[in-house]
Amino acid sequence: MSSQRYERNLADTFDADGSDSDEDNDGDDRQRLMRGSPSTSSAEQTTTESSSTTQPAPVIERRNTHLPAFVPPRPGGRVYGGGSGSDGVFANLSAKPERGVEKEEHPPTYEQAAADAAPPYWETTILAPGLGGPDEVYIEGLPVGSVFSFIWNAMISMAFQAVGFLLTYLLHTTHAAKNGSLAGLGITLIQFGFQMKTWGSAGPSAGGDPQYTQPPDPNSHDFDPNQAQAGTAGMDNSGSSGGIGDIAGSEWLAYLLMIAGWFILIRSVSNFLRVRRHEQLVLQSPDRGLTVPVIAEGEEAETVSSMAWRCSGKTNGELINNLFRNGLIESDRVRDAMLKVDRAHYTPHPSTAYQDSPQSIGHSATISAPHMHASAATSLLPFLHPGARVLDVGSGSGYLTALLAELVCCEGKKGRVVGLEHIKELRDLGEGNMSKSERGTCLMEQGSVKFVVGDGRKGFIDEEGEGECWDAIHVGAAAVELHQELIDQLRSPGRIFIPVEDERGNQHIWVVDKNEKGEVKKKKTYGVRYVPLTDAPTRSS
Repeated sequence: MSSQRYERNLADTFDADGSDSDEDNDGDDRQRLMRGSPSTSSAEQTTTESSSTTQPAPVIERRNTHLPAFVPPRPGGRVYGGGSGSDGVFANLSAKPERGVEKEEHPPTYEQAAADAAPPYWETTILAPGLGGPDEVYIEGLPVGSVFSFIWNAMISMAFQAVGFLLTYLLHTTHAAKNGSLAGLGITLIQFGFQMKTWGSAGPSAGGDPQYTQPPDPNSHDFDPNQAQAGTAGMDNSGSSGGIGDIAGSEWLAYLLMIAGWFILIRSVSNFLRVRRHEQLVLQSPDRGLTVPVIAEGEEAETVSSMAWRCSGKTNGELINNLFRNGLIESDRVRDAMLKVDRAHYTPHPSTAYQDSPQSIGHSATISAPHMHASAATSLLPFLHPGARVLDVGSGSGYLTALLAELVCCEGKKGRVVGLEHIKELRDLGEGNMSKSERGTCLMEQGSVKFVVGDGRKGFIDEEGEGECWDAIHVGAAAVELHQELIDQLRSPGRIFIPVEDERGNQHIWVVDKNEKGEVKKKKTYGVRYVPLTDAPTRSS
C-alpha cells in the first residue's frame, strides 16, 4: 500500500493536469505493445506486482498462448505521440486560422496612373536659381554651359588626343564640356583617317626618312603615245586597273576612322544645339513651370519637351516664397493668401506636403501642385474682390477652397465660397482638412465656406442666391465640354476657369468671361493634365 501511495504522489506531482509528457507517453506505448495489453494502465500493473509479492505463487498451469489483437485507441482530446505535427512550433502552425481567399491585385487604371504618377520630366529639367547663376538651367542632371566651354573642351580634346579626350570627358560638369570633348574626339579620328590615307598612297623614299616622301619631278616623265593607245585598247591584269580591289587595307581603316569621326562630330554638335534650344525655351516663357508641357508658338504638341521648375521647400513659407521668386506666383495677394493656408493640412503625407507636385488623395482624385493652384487663383483674381461669391467644382482636398476664401473674405467683407464634390467621402475630406486650422473652422462656422455634394457639371444654386449667383467658378477636373449650366450661373461680369479635354485626349485650360452685357467670350490658354470630371461611382449593395 505504501508503494501505491508513493507512486500516486509522484503522479500527482509530475502530472497534476492529467497529461503526460511526450517521452513518457512514448515509453508507455512501447511497454503496452510488448506486454500485449494496450489498455492496461501502469497503475494496475503496479498493483498486480505488489500483490504477487505478498501472496504465495499459484500453481502454473500450461495454457495456450494467445496474442491479443492490438486496436489503436481513438484519439480523444490530446493525441499522445502525435509526432512533430502537433507539438512544438508546429502546433502554432496548426492552430493558425486560415485566411480567406486572397484578392488578386490588379494594376492601376490609366486614370489612376495618370493622376498619381510623377511627371516624366520631373527630374530631367530644373531651373535652379542660386546654384549656377540666376539663369542656370539643369537638363538631365547637368547645366547646359556656354559656347565658349564647348569650343575650349573641343580644342583640349583635339590637341592632346586620347589623353585630352579622357580628361575632358571624365571630368565634364556641363553639356557643353561633354559634347565639346566628343567633338574633339571626332576631329582627332578624322585627322587620323586622312593621315593613314596619305601614308598608304605614297610610300617612303629609299634610304631616307620613312615619314618623308620626295615629291616627283614633273619633267621626268616620258610620254609615249603608243603606250597610251595600248592602254585604251586593253592591258593585262598585271597592271593597276583602278578598281575597288586596288584599295589597300590601311585605306579601308582610314575611311572607317573618318566616317566614325564625322558621325561623332555631327552628333555632339547636334546634341549641344538641342540642349541650348531646350534652355532657351525654359528661359523665355514663365509658363514653362506648369505641370505639363506648354506649347509655344510654332511648336508641335508631339515634339515639345516637357519641363518644370523645382520650387519645393521644407516649410509652407519656403515653398510659397520659392514659387513667388521664380515667377510662378505673380500677385502679392495670391502669395499672402497662400501663406495663410498651410498645405500640410490638406495632403495625406505631411512629409511631402511642401513639394511642388500633385499628390493622390484617394478615389482617383489628386491635390494639384501648388503652382497650379497659384495659376488658377491668379487667373480668377480680377473677379475675386472682397465679398465675392465663388463656386469651386471638384473641391477635393479643400485646399483651393480655403485659398479662395482667404481672397474674398477680407477687408471686413464676408465672401462666400462653396466647395462642390460628387463623392461624399471627398466632401467630408475637404471639410475635415479645413477644420484642422482655427482660421478654417472660423470661416465655416460663420458661413463663408461650405462643402456640398452634387454634380459639378450642372453647377450649384446656393440658397442665398438664384440664377446668376457666382462671380467666379473654378473647375478642378477636366470636362468634355464647356457646360452651359455653369455659364448660365455666372454673373455679369464673371469668369470661369475650366480644363477641357478635346477629342484627341489633349487638355487645355479655357477661360470663359461674361461681360456686363452678358456676352460670353471663350479663350483657350495652355495645356494641362487633370483627372476627368465624371459621375459619382456607383455603390454596390
